[in-house]
Amino acid sequence: MPHGGEDWGTVGPLSTIYTVEDLGELATRLGSIVTFDRRGNVIWLDDFESGINKWYALSLLGGSMTWDAVRAYHGAFSCKMATSANTDAYRRMRHYFTYPAVTKMGFEFAHSMGPEAENLITLLVTLIRTDYRITAGVQYSKVTGQWQYWDGAWHNITPTQYLHSDVAMFNVTKMVIDLATAKYVRLISNNTTFDLSDKSCQEGVVGAGDFIEMYIQVTAIEDEIAQLWVDNVIVTQNEP
Repeated sequence: MPHGGEDWGTVGPLSTIYTVEDLGELATRLGSIVTFDRRGNVIWLDDFESGINKWYALSLLGGSMTWDAVRAYHGAFSCKMATSANTDAYRRMRHYFTYPAVTKMGFEFAHSMGPEAENLITLLVTLIRTDYRITAGVQYSKVTGQWQYWDGAWHNITPTQYLHSDVAMFNVTKMVIDLATAKYVRLISNNTTFDLSDKSCQEGVVGAGDFIEMYIQVTAIEDEIAQLWVDNVIVTQNEP
């Protein structure tokens, strides 16, 4: 029986296909990496198909950051970070970008953990202006399944959530913050949403210029190498 509409319109009967009225769905079917949470307007993204040259590497006690073809969430490549085999060693990937307006912004990334038993995964974002700065972040412990948020110190988020760490498994995390009020909005981790609207970001008065620094970090908890594969980093504005 007829259904849908003609290709040039959104109403009218068709019998062999269903039309796509959602342009976000159309973009997804054409290969967009914006599939996890489509709220907000995308202002920057990286699928690592062209390398890792958009990121700066930083480490404590050595380690490596490489363009990797062993694991990928979408496409063929990801960014792999590995620490040295020392307690508290970390490897960090940083990106700096300008922003069009102070709005509710989202910061999303897909990540695949290594086989080591203990490590920390951290996402930290700092808005820097000429007269102040705002810092927000979330951190996950593979040992305890504990998420934490940052307001100058780390605080637990309830409930705990254990993320699978199979070699082919990518988890997805998205943090949304309101830069206008220096408040958190929500944290989404896979199928779980944590309401953080009553939590505050860290505020300060030291600034220089107008830009945002974002970094993703893996930290070793024991004297063994911690590894993290990162893919599909997405930054949005105008989040609801």
